[in-house]
Amino acid sequence: NIWFKDLFSCGFSYRTNDAVSVMVEIPLGKKLSVGYAFDNTISNLQQVSAGTHEIMLGYNFTDEVQWKDPRRF
Repeated sequence: NIWFKDLFSCGFSYRTNDAVSVMVEIPLGKKLSVGYAFDNTISNLQQVSAGTHEIMLGYNFTDEVQWKDPRRF
């Protein structure tokens, strides 16, 4: 994922001959975040799958930043 000015992050995922995914995450304060992802099947299962929608909820249990992320813009 790539963060934009600590306002939101977005990302892309590809599983070889299986699926592609796009995702977005929004922080809700310093400890809580919410996200959404859509996963679209590109394999032969595409005929019976319309993809999946995922909603994520994240919580940071620590008070300190554990690493510096060089992908923030």
